Amino acid sequence: MIYLQAFGEKAMPKALVSLVAKVTEDSSAAHLNGNNVFLIEKLLSVRVFGTPVQLKSDPDVRVSVLRLLDALVNMGSAAAFFMRDDFVTPLRPEAAT
Repeated sequence: MIYLQAFGEKAMPKALVSLVAKVTEDSSAAHLNGNNVFLIEKLLSVRVFGTPVQLKSDPDVRVSVLRLLDALVNMGSAAAFFMRDDFVTPLRPEAAT
């Protein structure tokens, strides 16, 4: 997670596709401990609120973001709940240009 926040910035947002595969591959949510939930919330919040068009324009990234947010909500994350609510809200036409 920390790699994606610093050195892996160039790999974003496509790296979210790989991240969701790793996080959701285990149904016991072993990868979603308290620290990882916090780091994923931090990683996503910058992008969900800052660059939503970039996340929504690629279907694979969009689905991955929604799956990550759903997993975080299932872990009890209030921040992910608000991010998901904002993320599924359609963009205003002038914001998409």
